Amino acid sequence: MPNTRFQAATDTLRPLGFQLASGACSLPQYLDAVADLLKAAIACHRVTVWLLQRAAPNATLQCTAWSSFSRGLQIHRCALSQAAVQAYLQAVLDTGVLAVADLREAPLLAALNTAYCEPEQVLATLDAAFVVNGQAVGVVCCEQIGAVRDWTADERALLRSVAQTVTLDLARLASGVQPGDDCSDDVRRLLLALHPPEG
Repeated sequence: MPNTRFQAATDTLRPLGFQLASGACSLPQYLDAVADLLKAAIACHRVTVWLLQRAAPNATLQCTAWSSFSRGLQIHRCALSQAAVQAYLQAVLDTGVLAVADLREAPLLAALNTAYCEPEQVLATLDAAFVVNGQAVGVVCCEQIGAVRDWTADERALLRSVAQTVTLDLARLASGVQPGDDCSDDVRRLLLALHPPEG
């Protein structure tokens, strides 16, 4: 029998993509809604969505959306450097979905743990990348605060499916922008992440 929370997340995501493409919702509104639906479906403490900021080399990943059950779970570190995320991004790309039950037992992620997870008290994370042409342009992270957690196969499958759908929606949004179009700073940064300048 299918998990009704997971089905609801999938059913909600489809119209969100149409709203983004039509301009009925902005990119930040879309990403906030993705975070909300994942938080409800997976029942983790917090979901964060990060996009690459290629125009700001000292802030490789920028948190652009987040959702949590508690207003007390404010996010304090919204920009992570290349050094902090390089091994992490490679691990997400290598695995498709990175499921870490206890970050203290993941030496490969030590730099990310020091820069972000320990200060934010994230002990377990379930992450997937938005991948275009083999390159990660962003990630979505389901975070467990102050507790370890074994992520289920169903939770991994849902996150993989959501990340793939979001990737398609982001690519579709970018493809609809023509040179010279007036677009928001958020969309401009997305275009730069998807199509970095050569050289």
